[in-house]
Amino acid sequence: MPNNQFQEYLDLYDRSVIDHPYARRATFKYLDDFYRNILIGVGTRLCKISPGDFHYVGGAGAWKVIGYYFVSEPSHSDWEKLFGMLDYARNKIEHGQPQFNLPANQMKELREKAPLFRDWVISAGNKFHENSNNFTFKSVFFRTLKNYVNDVERLIPIMKKQSKYPIIEDHLLSPISDALETSKKRLAEFDSESEITTEDLHNLEQLIRYSGAYSGREDVLLSSSICPECGGKITTTSHSFGSRGEDGEPVGEYWRIGCDKCDYIVEQDTEHY
Repeated sequence: MPNNQFQEYLDLYDRSVIDHPYARRATFKYLDDFYRNILIGVGTRLCKISPGDFHYVGGAGAWKVIGYYFVSEPSHSDWEKLFGMLDYARNKIEHGQPQFNLPANQMKELREKAPLFRDWVISAGNKFHENSNNFTFKSVFFRTLKNYVNDVERLIPIMKKQSKYPIIEDHLLSPISDALETSKKRLAEFDSESEITTEDLHNLEQLIRYSGAYSGREDVLLSSSICPECGGKITTTSHSFGSRGEDGEPVGEYWRIGCDKCDYIVEQDTEHY
């Protein structure tokens, strides 16, 4: 794939004015479409994912389809955070919340990182495509198992948090931990002679199930502006600070997207004028 794919979306964004909140809401579409289309291109051409798997998704939804293919690639966790920000903003904009003010510096970050992500995901996709000719069912299975082991290992500390709306109930953590530890041992022992067992299949099913349960649970709560930690309301707040000149104009603005009752934060930053 050429490294200037879907540049037209970024060019349209660059010609737009994003000083006003409503302008940012409109131009956000260019960025979301850029990320969505580059992921669909890599997914269908290089990773052989069915186009149907990408129906009715935005940029963050496309990342959920393809992202786990690249879990072992450097910077994967950084891109995971970026798509979390993209997903939150899209939910607010697409689901009719006109008061939602997408901060200008968030827009700038999404724009600045767009070509970097394009280079990264095309490179990762090409590597996957080159290696796929040597894949066997067994190697694909254990690669998938490794991806979900990494994912669940990262999520378990979050799953353990207690709240009014628990992500995963305590009594369900034991089978997750058992499946995780057993799978890690299997991966450490994996070689060309290894055979896939019924227990391997069961453990993979457990890891997929609970990984999806966490992601889906938190996404549903956040899309309804409910805090996953305490059940409070997710709100966007901001306040100006400092002053310059005789008229005392502020020098910047601090904004926070998070719970109005606890310290759960979706995103926060400081913008200097």
